Amino acid sequence: MTNADLNFHFDPICPWAYITSRWVVEVQQQRGYDVSWHFISLFMINETRGYGEGNKVHRDGHLAGLQALRVASAARAAAGNAAVAEVYTALGKAIHVDKRRPEQTGGMQSLLRAVLTEAGLNPNWADSADDALHDEVIRFETEKALEATGKDVGTPILVFSPGTERQASFFGPVISSIPRGADALRLWDAVETSPPPRAWLNSSARCAPRHRSTDAASPTLATCTSSTRQSICCMIRQQRSKLRPRIRHLNTLVAPKPSRRHCRQTRASRFVSRPITVSTPSRRCTTKG
Repeated sequence: MTNADLNFHFDPICPWAYITSRWVVEVQQQRGYDVSWHFISLFMINETRGYGEGNKVHRDGHLAGLQALRVASAARAAAGNAAVAEVYTALGKAIHVDKRRPEQTGGMQSLLRAVLTEAGLNPNWADSADDALHDEVIRFETEKALEATGKDVGTPILVFSPGTERQASFFGPVISSIPRGADALRLWDAVETSPPPRAWLNSSARCAPRHRSTDAASPTLATCTSSTRQSICCMIRQQRSKLRPRIRHLNTLVAPKPSRRHCRQTRASRFVSRPITVSTPSRRCTTKG
């Protein structure tokens, strides 16, 4: 059995993962890539760490995602990888585009059954929503995804060229709208050729997710290569921020005593505002801090 060009790990409840998945499908249609759809459960990740008080909304959402993954696992067992893609497409559109919610239809299982029926898929797969027998494979694929990128990330996770010496894994890219046409290919090439073997790519995450198609002239897409570069710079800044306290401590040991004038200038500089330009994806799509 040959390896796919990309392993895409997703939790259906995450709106950012759904946007990224539509970008992947856009590129797949243009270049004929083979995409293997894999699972990652935000519920399993956060349950291990424990949900704190006041996180019931996140917990309920993550549990709904696990129920959807069980249905996707049943679809894979019955009809293979293509069925997983069809289930994810139908369910993602229902939840993130049409804004349909389990409480509107009598529960997650009822929503899943309705979505499968409307998409022309087997509605009986919805019976697996509460079947914990599928949890073993979901947990295994969740752990494999985190092994590829490292802990403390969420969904989506992309693994390029899996099983080869060119394998590279990423959390993201987290994008606020779906690239189409040449923009989709440009973003793909930028991400695929990024040098780090493991990375966190976050682009335009401060905006609310826009799940409907955007035209090719969208200004946020025309700079996708720049966005990828900014994401990598973001990781470098985060590493520097961790080292800053240690560097300051060392400076106090070796630096000469500052003058009074220098102290006044230092105190004044604290009141100068500095804009923050780096943002992170929605908490519901990441591990719980």
